[in-house]
Order: sequence, then structure tokens, then C-alpha cells
Amino acid sequence: MKTALTLLFIAFSVRCVAQGIAGCVLDEKKERAVNVTVEVFSSAGVLAGANVTDYDGNYRVKPLEPGYYKILALYPGYDSVTVTEVIVQPGAITTQNFNLKRSKIDLSRIRKSKGGYRNPLISR
Repeated sequence: MKTALTLLFIAFSVRCVAQGIAGCVLDEKKERAVNVTVEVFSSAGVLAGANVTDYDGNYRVKPLEPGYYKILALYPGYDSVTVTEVIVQPGAITTQNFNLKRSKIDLSRIRKSKGGYRNPLISR
């Protein structure tokens, strides 16, 4: 009976520890990037979780099942960064940090339309 209770306690303790992925996102100046979207995809390509970095550039996505994941960091004006084959171990938080670089797309060359709406959405 004592052994059964001990095994039950160990199984419950391991189940309560949520494994996941966490880290920090920095920009090219090595400053912490705020509001960066971090998406985690399973090995089958299904979105397993997502979060946005906080004021200190930190993120955390949990709970995740143990296995292999692909992580994508996205922020407007910066190139997206993808890391594949990230391993999540049972009962552990895997650390994955990102360094973002400014996008090479020159937004100043995009022209605005002069026309406007020909047919307004709301009639007066």
C-alpha cells in the first residue's frame, strides 16, 4: 500500500510540472524586444501555442507535450526567425532565445494610392 501511494504521488508530481519553452528576444542593438509574437508549432506543423514578449523581452509558452517543435519569432519591420528541432523534455522548460534583425524591405518606396474610395461604404 505504501509503495502504491508513493508511485501515485510521483506520477502526480511529474504531471503537475508543466514543460514548455521560454526565452528572451533581442533586437540588433541587443536591446530587449517588446511585443514580439512567438509561435510554437508541433512536428506535424500544428500551432501548439503562442505568446507575446513582455516589457523585458521575455516569453513563455506552456504547457507543451514532450517532443520536437519549430519556433517562429515575428515582429513588423524585422525578419522573422525560425528555429527547428527544439526538444521539449518531460518536466522541463527549454530555453530558446532569439536575435532579430531589421528587414531589408524599403518601406519608403511604397506609394500610397491617390484615388480613395469611388463607392463609399456608407451612404449619406
